[in-house]
Amino acid sequence: MKLKDTFTTIFGYNRFHRIKLSDIIYKLWTHRSLIFKSLCLGIVIGLVICFSIPKEYTTKMQLCLEKNNKTNMLSGSILSELIDMAITPDAYSENLYALLISTPQFNQDLLNIQVPLSKDNKNKISLRQYLDKEQSKAWWNYIIDFPANCIELLIREDSDNKPGTSYMPTLRDAELIEELQQHISLSQIESTGMMELEVELQNPYVTALLADSICTRLNRYINNYRKAKAITRYQFSDSIYNESKHIYLDTHSKYASYRDSNQKISNNYNKLAEERLKTENNIAYTTYMNSALQRQANLNNVILEKPIYHIVQPSYISAKASSPKKLVILSYCLFLSLFIPSTWITFYNTRHSSK
Repeated sequence: MKLKDTFTTIFGYNRFHRIKLSDIIYKLWTHRSLIFKSLCLGIVIGLVICFSIPKEYTTKMQLCLEKNNKTNMLSGSILSELIDMAITPDAYSENLYALLISTPQFNQDLLNIQVPLSKDNKNKISLRQYLDKEQSKAWWNYIIDFPANCIELLIREDSDNKPGTSYMPTLRDAELIEELQQHISLSQIESTGMMELEVELQNPYVTALLADSICTRLNRYINNYRKAKAITRYQFSDSIYNESKHIYLDTHSKYASYRDSNQKISNNYNKLAEERLKTENNIAYTTYMNSALQRQANLNNVILEKPIYHIVQPSYISAKASSPKKLVILSYCLFLSLFIPSTWITFYNTRHSSK
């Protein structure tokens, strides 16, 4: 059997039959009523989709990260060097900020903030209530989620209704946290090195306030971590300072007592002993002064609350919805409504005509 006959047997028509462009145009023109009906149906479906998807507003904030530069106020001094030594790299690097704001504990705290529903800021509710009552979704999502919601109501335990904590949130809070994580994103702009925070919700006032609250809480979270680390370092340096002070006072007292008791005695043994006590006293004094400077440097780090970034572009209330993109949805629907019937008319009729 030839290859041409094989294809004809398998596919039911001769695939090597040449299709002229004029034949295709003629077939499409002959079935123009079907194509027109399909286009009308595509427009209706596209409009239904566009007006069924709730509007969402986006707020973007650009943050310039603060670098840990060395101090220049006391350049060249011992205190300056010790302060620079006290500034250690953070465990939370800038690459982990996006992971930090997506943690359940961070989002659990966001659920308790009060957000306005209008411009006058009179009607305020918690973000938990807003996500639970005010956020809507397309009607087909309710149909898709209906079986899962019924099963969830049947298997829900009474313990889920108890108040949750940051370590063990309730089942509903866990769902709201998961939903909130989908509306928040933090990324780094490679060209400028800045961070861009993007929040997308259905209320522009809630979106702007939530973006500002995320920046405030992220700054507070990192500063609390730095302060806890600085306190630990200060407590350690304070213990070393007290110990070195005690050693210095002890060696200084021994050296002074020895000199007072051996002023009129002049021999090699007394001179060597005095030199040894003097050297020990100098070493203890140097250790004592260095520990005092290190203690003061760590105390400055405890007192100082340094911002982790500067806000280049603050949060704003968006006047235009970012989604749904109606023109894009209509374009896709029109393309499919034109492509599907045209393909069916061309190849289906060509197959039957070539049998």
